[in-house]
Amino acid sequence: MSTEQSLILDVGCGANPKGTVNIDFVRSGINLHIGGFMKDPHAIANFVVADACHLPFKNEAFNLVFSSHVIEHVSEPTKMFDELCRVAKAKVIVRCPHKVGSGAKRQHHLSYFDEAWFKQKAESIGLTHSEHVTAYDFPISNRLPNSIIEKVKKRIIIWKILRHIEFLISRGIHVPYEVECQVNKIKITR
Repeated sequence: MSTEQSLILDVGCGANPKGTVNIDFVRSGINLHIGGFMKDPHAIANFVVADACHLPFKNEAFNLVFSSHVIEHVSEPTKMFDELCRVAKAKVIVRCPHKVGSGAKRQHHLSYFDEAWFKQKAESIGLTHSEHVTAYDFPISNRLPNSIIEKVKKRIIIWKILRHIEFLISRGIHVPYEVECQVNKIKITR
């Protein structure tokens, strides 16, 4: 595989960069805005400080563009989605909390997504796409306040019983927790 074919951009790499080029909007070691942590930027390969809605790269500069749990934090998600597609040569993968899951309504989440949102955006720019749920929610424990969860987790047997009961209850009920969209840079032919 040539270097050009293997270029991967990780948008919002945080502390777990996966790209040959990795971007985030935070240069320091801790992102206090969202309470997340980042490695020392000097320890991240090819680290670039950039805004996901204004990527500093040429059109189709990367074979694959990947972004996990970033789009829900930006004020202009359509602009970010368009930018990811612009700099991708072959494929874009975007993961985020599903709008009905317990992870969606968080303090710093500005937008909420489901399969239909990604389908509409990909079709509006004429690209082939697929959307699917990548994880399902635990309907009780994921909606409890953190203070209660920490107390219950200390009593490991109670935590295991709770999760088992949730599993049995939710076997027929699948509440989406995370959604993923994959866009291929192949134009839809009609």
